[in-house]
Amino acid sequence: MKAEDIKKFLEFRKKFTKREWFELNKAVGEQENKRANQIILDGSDVNEILDRLNRHTDNSININIKEEKLSSDDKNLISNTIDNVIHSKKYR
Repeated sequence: MKAEDIKKFLEFRKKFTKREWFELNKAVGEQENKRANQIILDGSDVNEILDRLNRHTDNSININIKEEKLSSDDKNLISNTIDNVIHSKKYR
């Protein structure tokens, strides 16, 4: 892992509140479990994760992460991060 990648990731993470980040991680984990036998998540997974976030969040907290809020670089970073997490879990 490169220092520059970590800096980009931390900069990306600033776009979300602590609660949004928790919900995002939870939704990504659910999607990983759903597709555990398919190592690579694709673009449709981003949409399903966003739908799950908006569907399953606590009604007292307004979390509204829309795909438009994410640049293509952000989407690539999410995809690469998910791939790294999946591969690191697979080889433990």
